[in-house]
Formats: sequence, structure tokens, C-alpha cells
Amino acid sequence: MTDFKMNRGINILGLLCLTLTVSACGSGLSDAFAYKKNPPDEFAILKKQPLIIPPDYSLKPPNEAGSKIARASTRVEAEQILTGREVDINEIASDGEREILDRVGSNPSQNNVRAKIQNDGNNVISKDKAVTEKLILNTTGE
Repeated sequence: MTDFKMNRGINILGLLCLTLTVSACGSGLSDAFAYKKNPPDEFAILKKQPLIIPPDYSLKPPNEAGSKIARASTRVEAEQILTGREVDINEIASDGEREILDRVGSNPSQNNVRAKIQNDGNNVISKDKAVTEKLILNTTGE
């Protein structure tokens, strides 16, 4: 029976030492087992490098005339430069390109397509500016 009491005392002493050892770890043990969250620090801000303008910043200003006009393909431009005459797109277009243009109803003689699209559902008739100016300004031509 004394053996049992002695073993019991050693077991209690061992458990007490183990408890003290684990409790000495403090919150490190709970952090190690991820019992609580570790959010990032909101006040730790990394500074970014400032934006700088390169020393040789020479962009050409945009050309207002070229911004609204669709540029021709480089093939057409090269043909015009070499021959010195206006080149019709149908002259240099392949058979497939001509077929596509025919199917979509492309007609090079239609120069007022944008005006037709803008006035498609408006029932507006465009008149001379002179007539409009006479009506607005009420001038009799004197």
C-alpha cells in the first residue's frame, strides 16, 4: 500500500511540475496553437516611392483634325505615297474583303452615313444655315 501512496505522490508532484512548466509559457502556448487571432497592424504603413515625371517627357500634342477621322490602313497609305494618287480600297482589297464589304452593304458613295444615323428616328430635316440664321437673328438682308 505504501507503494501506491508513493507512486501517487510522485504522480501528483509530476503533474504539478508539468502544470507549472506549461503555465510558465504564458500566452505563447495559446498563440502557438492559434487560440486567438493575430490581426495585422493598421498603423504600420509602408511608404511608396513617389511618382516622378521622366526628364525627357516630350509628347506631341494631339492633332484635332486626326482625332475624329479614321486613319486608313498602312497598306493604303503606302500605296498612295508610292503612286502619288488616291487609291480606292476596292482596288487593293482581296476577294474576301470585297465579299464582306458587299454583304454589309458598304457603298463608298455614301458620305453622309453619320448624319443619317444621327437623324434616324428624329424626323428632322436639315436646312441651310443661312435660313436658320435669318430666322434666329431676324435679319432681312439689309
